[in-house]
Amino acid sequence: MAHSIEKIEEDIRSLSVTEKLELLRSLIAELDAPADNDVERAWLEEAQRRHRELVEEKIRKRIQFRSVPPGLNGNEHHAIRLRNKGKTEAVQR
Repeated sequence: MAHSIEKIEEDIRSLSVTEKLELLRSLIAELDAPADNDVERAWLEEAQRRHRELVEEKIRKRIQFRSVPPGLNGNEHHAIRLRNKGKTEAVQR
């Protein structure tokens, strides 16, 4: 194989500048070709799954934060939340 590569390099060096540019463009275009559809689909599905997990986790945390802990009524919980945010008094409804 090494001999084949050496031969290819030798052949490329004998090309004109224009021919070398054409060869380079062709090789780069081949490398930049779209990836296998199955791979693209798999990555898209993985990205969607990860996004869904992030969103669900944020929603779950938001629901847990807003839920009233056992033993407290809504006003007591609201007062504690305000105090924890640095507020000095609870808002009366």
